[in-house]
Amino acid sequence: MYVTLIPKEWELGPETYPEKWFFGVIGDKIVCTAVKLGLNHDMYPTAVAAPEFDGYSSTPIGRMEITYGMQHHLDFLMSSHMTNVRKAINDMLIVDPSLINMEDLKSPVPGKLIRMRKSAWGRGVENAVKQLAVTDITANHMADATRLIEMMRQTTGAQDVISGVRRQSSERVTATETQGDRNSALSRLAKAAKVVSLQALWDIGYMFASNTQQLMSKPVYVKTVGLWEDVLAKEYGIDAAMMLPQMNPRMLVNPQDLSVAYDLVIKDGSVMGGENPQVWTELFRTIVSSPQLFPNFDVVRIFKHVARVMGAKDVNEFVLKAGPIQAQAMPDQQVAAQAQAGNLVPVTQGGE
Repeated sequence: MYVTLIPKEWELGPETYPEKWFFGVIGDKIVCTAVKLGLNHDMYPTAVAAPEFDGYSSTPIGRMEITYGMQHHLDFLMSSHMTNVRKAINDMLIVDPSLINMEDLKSPVPGKLIRMRKSAWGRGVENAVKQLAVTDITANHMADATRLIEMMRQTTGAQDVISGVRRQSSERVTATETQGDRNSALSRLAKAAKVVSLQALWDIGYMFASNTQQLMSKPVYVKTVGLWEDVLAKEYGIDAAMMLPQMNPRMLVNPQDLSVAYDLVIKDGSVMGGENPQVWTELFRTIVSSPQLFPNFDVVRIFKHVARVMGAKDVNEFVLKAGPIQAQAMPDQQVAAQAQAGNLVPVTQGGE
């Protein structure tokens, strides 16, 4: 546990200002560790996320607790129905043991033969055995369970399209309808993810970076840029002459080189696929086919963005390193003359 205390009041030191201390406790009775935390960020090393907060409750409920009552009732519906089924398939009989052979009745073999006692021969079998009436009071439990499951799905946003199950609606479901359902479900998940990132991931990232800076025992060599320097320069149109001289790909990093407040980059926790790839695809087709738009937009950058939206991990791996091939149509006679002069060679013989 972590406690903010004044060491002098607890006889832990002469300090009179509040400090954060770490205590290790065994069995709620024995203190095995008591040390000053002494972290530069001066935060408790824990993060709390409550995406279902209402702004008023001191202890907001968790996302799974929202459906706890419905889940508890669903368990009751299923278990009570199964109990009633077991009761129904096991015969409940009222038997006169003076009229029949009880061992024959207890036999579990199907198609069994139950013998009457000799004293009851010729008296009939109507009053020897009687079965109690079986009433299924849980007949509607499965229908209630189905409605309850649907209510839980709507409450939590666990739609069929996110689970990979086609929603049963009309005979034919259009692609636009399916995409709309998917985007709606993802937007609900993205909201919770972004709230968690703002509540917890920022604190975790800041504490990790601050701990790295404070607790590094010695400088380390790290890889700085790699291939991304050229990739970013081309994509964002940076002039190579304006860039810094090529650095050593590995450089020595000291703790003082880290500026936590400025160098730290924390992801927002949003769900992938927040943008609509179909919209970007239509925009790309419109720009390419329009003589007025094509000269005013960077088609290559737009294509890379569309590829990222559609899930491509690293589209730059497919870009030609030596630049695009400039194709030119020539008459056959001119091609033959250039080939004879040695100015043209087949692609299979030209190498790179």
